Amino acid sequence: MRSDPCRRTTFGFTTEDTQMKNLFTCRAATLVSKPFDFLMEAGHATHFFCCLAFANDHEPGLLSCSVHFDW
Repeated sequence: MRSDPCRRTTFGFTTEDTQMKNLFTCRAATLVSKPFDFLMEAGHATHFFCCLAFANDHEPGLLSCSVHFDW
């Protein structure tokens, strides 16, 4: 995020064995979900990936870097 001025936020996930955590990072903080078993609670993982896959460009945190000044 530091090298990409167009990115405000980042979403991610970590897995360890069958435990999964969702991550959200912005320029001020990092939020981490409680771990859940993605084999037993597959709906949580499916919802997370579907939301990211079908999001518009601005929803996951990308901004248009075009700045227009009217002088």
